[in-house]
Amino acid sequence: MNRLSFLFVLGLILVLVSGAFVGYAKVSGSGLSENVKRYELQIANLENDVVLYEGGDIEAALSAKEAIDFLKEDSVKWSKVIDEILATTPKDSKTKLPLVDYTSYSGSQGNRLSISMRTNPESKTPYYDVALLIKTFADSNRFKNAFVPAISPGLTKDGDMILTFNFSIEYVPETEEEVSQPALSKPKFSPVIK
Repeated sequence: MNRLSFLFVLGLILVLVSGAFVGYAKVSGSGLSENVKRYELQIANLENDVVLYEGGDIEAALSAKEAIDFLKEDSVKWSKVIDEILATTPKDSKTKLPLVDYTSYSGSQGNRLSISMRTNPESKTPYYDVALLIKTFADSNRFKNAFVPAISPGLTKDGDMILTFNFSIEYVPETEEEVSQPALSKPKFSPVIK
């Protein structure tokens, strides 16, 4: 019986040790599977954040492209506009100089321009010069809505009358039809006073 009891005790110890290992493995395995699930959830959240971030970048890129396209449609080469203004300005028949001097230009969206000007101090008819300027730009095919809201008269040191004023106009850019059919476009008009 001693032998039986020794084997019995030894078997019982082996069962208990095996049970402890199995229990430990089960507890460790469940903790490990919880860690795996937690890490998988973090990975899924990070992947979701990446998708949202990439979507935001795409949205921002599309918005930037739309803004650039809008600006390209509404962009104006102001150097060309200034050349058109100078070509349209009426000139004196004797001196071939412009009837007015440009002191500043200001362009804005919609091709609107505001120009500060003054008449030539040597002119004997400065009010007529302003009227001719308005008419010339109104008759031009490159400008519209020519307007002078107010005129300020003044005198030079020599006593000659000089007029200062703001001149508002809108630039009309060339259309594709005018470029492809130049004969149909209105010729540039630059009157000369006699």
